[in-house]
Amino acid sequence: MTSHSEARTFDLYSILAVTHGLPIKGAPYRAILEFLSGLALTGPSHAHGIAPRCARELREQHPQLDDVPPVPDFHGDEAAMDAWAAEQAKRIGADHLPVRPLPRDEEFPPYIQRLLDVADPAKVYIRHANGSDQ
Repeated sequence: MTSHSEARTFDLYSILAVTHGLPIKGAPYRAILEFLSGLALTGPSHAHGIAPRCARELREQHPQLDDVPPVPDFHGDEAAMDAWAAEQAKRIGADHLPVRPLPRDEEFPPYIQRLLDVADPAKVYIRHANGSDQ
């Protein structure tokens, strides 16, 4: 387990995915959230309830992230996303930043509670044995 004082360097793109919602593939997003939270996030829905606290922590560790404007709608244009991230690296003067994990006494609600906090309680989700959803 990583102690609170041990920092790890993450690329700015991954950091901006957490702090600003910059679209990113799952693995780097999960890696930074797992490092910050100390939790194993085994699926995309496991980030619910974790990401906002991690975003606040990143902004506390690096106040210059507050100078980054909101992410525009890229309409799926990955080159535009990369260009925007590069522009932000120039704005704050770094394309990688050291990140310290959250204090290990930080507690998160259990996964099912975090999921219920964002799921529509009026909708029933059924997964059939053949893998189809209804």
